[in-house]
Amino acid sequence: MSLVTLSVDSDEKDVKEKEDREDFTPIQTHLRPFLVLLQCFALHYPENGQSLSHMKKIKAVHPMESPTRESKLSVQFVYCLVILIIMSLNVLRYIPSFWVGYDFIPNLTTPRVINIVWFCQCFFNSVFIFKTCSRYGNLHAFIHFYNSISTDEISRRLNLKTSYVKFRKIVWFMVAIGSGMIIFNVTGCFLIIFIEENKTFEILQTDPFPASRLVTLPILIVGLYCFAAWLLPLGLVALLLLLIKYQFDTITSRLQKLLKEDGQKAIFKINEIRLKHLQITKAVEILDRDIRLFFAGVYLAGILICCFIAYNLINRKISGTFEMVMYLYWLIMNKIIIISSSVLAAQVNEAVSLFVPVIHLNPDLFDTGYPKQVSLFVSKLNGPAVGFTMMSTVTITKELLLTLAGLYISYLFLLMQFQL
Repeated sequence: MSLVTLSVDSDEKDVKEKEDREDFTPIQTHLRPFLVLLQCFALHYPENGQSLSHMKKIKAVHPMESPTRESKLSVQFVYCLVILIIMSLNVLRYIPSFWVGYDFIPNLTTPRVINIVWFCQCFFNSVFIFKTCSRYGNLHAFIHFYNSISTDEISRRLNLKTSYVKFRKIVWFMVAIGSGMIIFNVTGCFLIIFIEENKTFEILQTDPFPASRLVTLPILIVGLYCFAAWLLPLGLVALLLLLIKYQFDTITSRLQKLLKEDGQKAIFKINEIRLKHLQITKAVEILDRDIRLFFAGVYLAGILICCFIAYNLINRKISGTFEMVMYLYWLIMNKIIIISSSVLAAQVNEAVSLFVPVIHLNPDLFDTGYPKQVSLFVSKLNGPAVGFTMMSTVTITKELLLTLAGLYISYLFLLMQFQL
């Protein structure tokens, strides 16, 4: 009789787990519109052969998923690699423009510094995305791990169900905003060169080659990919950070609900909540292995570009209405990129420790038969900071923005002392 009961319980458990998996949509499905946009600009290629095995496993559970064919994979990979090589050559061709050029104009050091730093940032972002999507990156590992912890036994017992309706809307919003901003940037450069006929701006873009239409048009096409590499990685990082934040918000609200409804029930669930928290922090660590490089590039290049653009605007080294508008836009956008990425990362880092006030407001947890689990939980939360970092050296918090603002102002005042 007991064997029959155990068999029935096991069958019911398997059926329940199968239903949970079928109700869950893999996160790459939600991200697909933005990933397609990245593929259009050679910033992402479908999963490699090793990851295709994971896709086949997902396909067995989720029939709506269609694994990428290896033929498409190779074409997209070559496309990304070619664009990456072109962007590296674009950086190398611009270095001699500080000293020589077919239409060389002296005393234009600051706009040339802006261009070379921006070209380097775009190339760096392309390398970041290329590495993240490769077998040596961690995007596929993160997605696979995220999908697994969203449908595991702990999530089922805690009845954790994260709604992705709002997230899907944000994905489409990112696609629309990203596409629109890329078109706006290219259109602005086109207006400066062909409508306003700003010869100095055209020479600055084509150096050291002649400022002719045969050269300008290919440079603008390369600029299209540069603008995509400048803007779209921020969108991808923002979406991934939101996924992590949703998980922390879900488990925090679940703990608060349990404490409100039945404190004793929360006590019995505390160890499962602790294990789920450890799983999400593990996802943060996987994602941080690549994103820490992105934040380093954003801070270093962004602050330099902001300082030199502000220097040009203050010293009135920019002529033409369209050129003035575009430089103001680029100054504002660089600041927005720095601030928005930092705030999102800081919110995730704060979400890691949101459980501390919840537990401290419920001292009855320490009077139960489970003080060890609670103590382990609090020790983990009060331990070394867990979150996104810059090159694994500085954890990104909102206070870091004040440090960056101070660095920007100090460097700008120092730059103003020189006549460049």
